[in-house]
Amino acid sequence: MKWIYLYDEDPSDVRTARRQLSQHGISDELMRVEVNRIALCEAIAQSEGALVALIDLQSDDRTDNNYSGHRVIETIRRNPKLARRCRPIAYTVHARPDIIDLARRHGARALISKHDLDVPAEEMPSVNLTAFLAGQRQLDVLPLGDTEVEDFTVFPDTRRAKERFESQDLTMARAFDGILHGTPEMVSRPYFWQAIRYLAEGIDPTSVAHWIHADFSVPERTVEKKMDDLRGYLEPRYLAHGVAWADFARDLLKAAPQKRLAPSDLDMVRVLQRISALEDLLHDPTIRAESYLDDRALRAIDRVVDPTVGIGRGLGHSGDWAHADDVLRRLAVVEPEEKARRVLQIEFVRGVSNMYDTYLAGQALRQDSHTP
Repeated sequence: MKWIYLYDEDPSDVRTARRQLSQHGISDELMRVEVNRIALCEAIAQSEGALVALIDLQSDDRTDNNYSGHRVIETIRRNPKLARRCRPIAYTVHARPDIIDLARRHGARALISKHDLDVPAEEMPSVNLTAFLAGQRQLDVLPLGDTEVEDFTVFPDTRRAKERFESQDLTMARAFDGILHGTPEMVSRPYFWQAIRYLAEGIDPTSVAHWIHADFSVPERTVEKKMDDLRGYLEPRYLAHGVAWADFARDLLKAAPQKRLAPSDLDMVRVLQRISALEDLLHDPTIRAESYLDDRALRAIDRVVDPTVGIGRGLGHSGDWAHADDVLRRLAVVEPEEKARRVLQIEFVRGVSNMYDTYLAGQALRQDSHTP
């Protein structure tokens, strides 16, 4: 019986993961591989007996700044049918404290560090990954809902993490020497990496300045001036057609993955897809069924996305900050009480993000089915 499921949207990463897992004694007889979230959920729903799912946290190392695999983990954890059969485990190269906390908060049973599985051949028996996964498989089903995993485990130990991060800092310094040394005042600002994170999401510079002002009390004009200074150090390839801020920011974060922090709940609202463009999708019965969303997230969508009111209509080409503010205002109207509104916000973002990802996964499945 295949009781270890591996989920990763990137085929090249799948090949690397299969090679690593095979070195630890996990053969194809034990493992099933899925690269599509709909296919994964359907496979779990149809499975017999308990299994574990190793969920890679990034669909793409260059563009997935939200570590979207945590959405797959929470889908499994919160759906009664999936939760009875599967123990989701985060499987990632990003075994940093903030990412570990993200995985734990969203329902992962454990987190496995890919970097720390790479040990000399003579040490692999002492790691004993198969025994660890078998132990996770036998754990009781967790209660549905917001209960975090108390016996959460990071496997194996991360003793080499500090050395690895120092090495990544050197790689980043070599790759972006001109920028990092040419604009030391900008780089040293506490908001620099948050600004880079937003730019990597394709957020417009005006919205970046708006949110940095809101979070760090820095005047928007100051942030805009610092970005103008930074532009003077960009390589020509980022300036061919205006300023390719997203390309620059993504390249920088790929060279410095330790600086790509886990998103906060507010970050997730700010980078949320435009609701006005998704209203039909969010109420599509096929996508709802394929999403395996929990009832609370579905109810949150139904409460917030009222076709008679709309979110973001008439905004045109206004900044991303305007859309985020519109979402927050709508949440305040639907749920005036602050604590309950925070819960609604989390459930709503979970629902919208899940259904949009499910839509993309469905498109990919249909495309694959028509490929000769």
